[in-house]
Amino acid sequence: MAAVPITGFWVMPWGMLAMLLMPFGLEQLALEPMRWGLSAIIWVANTVASWPGSSPVLPALPAYALPLLTAGGLWLCLWRRNWRLLGLAPMVVALLSFAWSRPPDILVSDDPEVVAVRAASGGLMMSQPKADKFLRETWTRRAGEVGLLPWPAPGQSSSDGALRCDALGCVLRRDGQQVIIAMSSQALAEDCRQPGLLISLVPAGRACRRNKTVVDFFDLRDAGTHALRIGHQGIDIETVRQDQGQRPWSRFKPEKVTDRQP
Repeated sequence: MAAVPITGFWVMPWGMLAMLLMPFGLEQLALEPMRWGLSAIIWVANTVASWPGSSPVLPALPAYALPLLTAGGLWLCLWRRNWRLLGLAPMVVALLSFAWSRPPDILVSDDPEVVAVRAASGGLMMSQPKADKFLRETWTRRAGEVGLLPWPAPGQSSSDGALRCDALGCVLRRDGQQVIIAMSSQALAEDCRQPGLLISLVPAGRACRRNKTVVDFFDLRDAGTHALRIGHQGIDIETVRQDQGQRPWSRFKPEKVTDRQP
C-alpha cells in the first residue's frame, strides 16, 4: 500500500521524463528524483520485512483446497445476484483446511539419502541437515517451518523422546507404532527381526520382506520420495509415483521385475 503509490506517482513519471531528456543529455535531472523514489521503496520493503510475522510460513494446503478456492472465487465473481455470496462457503472451507491438514510424520528422499522426521512440536529433524538446499527448503516450507531441529546423535533421543538413534540407524515410536530406520546394511540382520515398519536406505532383500512391511532402496528409487503418516490405526504411505500416476510425461515408468538381492 505504501510502495505502489510511490512507484506510480513518483518513480514512473520521473522515468518517462528521463527518457524524454536523454536526447539532450539532461536525463540526470530526472534520474536523481527517480532514485529518491526507488530508495523510498527499498526502505518500505526493508521496514515491513523486519516486522514480526511479516512473512508467515504456513503448511501446504491439501490437494482439494485449490479447486475449492477456484470454484468459490469464480462463483463469487461471475454472478451478479445476491446468491453469488454462496461462493464464499467453499473458499472458507479451503482456508479452514489448514486446521486439519497434517504434514507427514516421516519423509524419505528418493536418492535415498535423506530422512526427515516431524517432532511433536511440529519441527522437522533431518538426518543430513546440510543436504541439498532445495530439498531442505521445500520440506521445511511445506511443513510450515522455517528451520530444522537437531537430529539425535548416536546414543541419544530427540527432544520429545520419540526418536532414538545409534550409529547404524534410528527407531521412531509414536501413537503405538514403531518405525525402524536402517541407514547401513550392518543393521539389517537385527532390524528385520524387530516389529514395526522398516525404512532401509540400502537394499533390504526378500527375506526381510517376508514378515514385515519394508520401504527400501529399490522402493525409493522406483517410486520416488515417500511420505509416511503415523496413526493409532496404522501407517499410511504416499509416494511421488502415486501422485503423478502413469502419464506420458511421468518420470516413473511401469515397474519391471527386478532381482532385488536374495
